[in-house]
Amino acid sequence: MLPSTAKVAFMKNVYAPWYSSTEDVVFTLSLLLYLVLSNRVVRDSSEMATYDWKRDRSLWLRRLILWSAFILAVSVFFNLAAPFSYFVFGASIYQYEWVSFLENVTYSGFLYWISLAGVVQANPSLERFAAQGSSAGVIRQERYSLSEQLLRDHVASLEKHVGEQCPHLDPELTLGKLAQELGITDKVLSFVLNEGLSISYSDYVNSLRVEEARRQLEDEALEHFSVLGVGFNAGFSSKATFNRVFKKATGMSPSEYRRMSVAGKK
Repeated sequence: MLPSTAKVAFMKNVYAPWYSSTEDVVFTLSLLLYLVLSNRVVRDSSEMATYDWKRDRSLWLRRLILWSAFILAVSVFFNLAAPFSYFVFGASIYQYEWVSFLENVTYSGFLYWISLAGVVQANPSLERFAAQGSSAGVIRQERYSLSEQLLRDHVASLEKHVGEQCPHLDPELTLGKLAQELGITDKVLSFVLNEGLSISYSDYVNSLRVEEARRQLEDEALEHFSVLGVGFNAGFSSKATFNRVFKKATGMSPSEYRRMSVAGKK
């Protein structure tokens, strides 16, 4: 038997009726289980969300999961209907079997929808435009403009996170890392800082670190810590940066500030 003939025979008599069918069933069941568990996680996260923007994000994810389940059901239907396609509507549409044609159209539309929805989620201004069909309530027409309420929610979330988790104490903290902890993009966080607090990311983090350093320098229980040790504890990554930022904020060096604080308590 020729290799090509053997291959055709294998695909027709072994792969198609057995392995391919088993592969389809396992894939369908595993994806269905994944969607069910994902929906449960997103639902629980939505119920525990403190801010409206987090609930909106969870709602979008649940819609994505439900649409994915719908597409899975459509795929199962198409595969079950394939053997009967010829007898129902004829052999082909545009040189495709009609079942395969409709299946490809459905998949393509779903992928385009996911892509558009992802862009909207990454860009709050598009999200508002898509939801309301207008620019009402937008602070100003920029790529990452937010409604006043959503901006306040972001600021409140940031302040709560800073108060509870103190991320500024991490010397390796970055804008992207902080944004990830808040569940937003780095560009949205930058916009929130600029518009909501009128401050840049670096100035915001440095101000938090300076306040922490001042608290430690004033604390008599921490007098055994060196000035440099206090700087590192406050989140600064180097002595030069600590001295420069601290003096710019307070008008004196950390050592001078500690001496003044100790003298004032005597």
